[in-house]
Amino acid sequence: MQQLRQADPELKVAATDTLNDPKFIELAGGAAEGVVMPTPFLASAPAAQDFTAAYSAAFDKEPNYYSAFTWDAMLIVTSAMDALLEAGEPLTRQGIRDRIADAPPINGVSGALKYEGSGDLGPREINYIVVRDGGYVPFD
Repeated sequence: MQQLRQADPELKVAATDTLNDPKFIELAGGAAEGVVMPTPFLASAPAAQDFTAAYSAAFDKEPNYYSAFTWDAMLIVTSAMDALLEAGEPLTRQGIRDRIADAPPINGVSGALKYEGSGDLGPREINYIVVRDGGYVPFD
């Protein structure tokens, strides 16, 4: 990013959601300003505030895209396990898999989570963010 900005400081830059990581801003410095990207996770979003506060307290840094997705993955698995236990069914791999496949949408820190028949998460709302003043904010 620094070299790109040296070549053309006014260039508009769009990136992938994998740059939704405070480390990107740290490494790119001021060159990250104005970079726009799609993402289903924004640490300051209302649905993520409790997660962000707990993560920041535990690790002394803001969560990134991968932290949120890991949290949501564990939320899906533990919700399936809780549903099995509440139904008095044994915790088995197949039982957990079936519960995940049949579960209603779960609200995670990166949005609504629902598996489709293919085994992939169904479509999620994608928001656009931009780097402003050394942090990520919603893109207007």
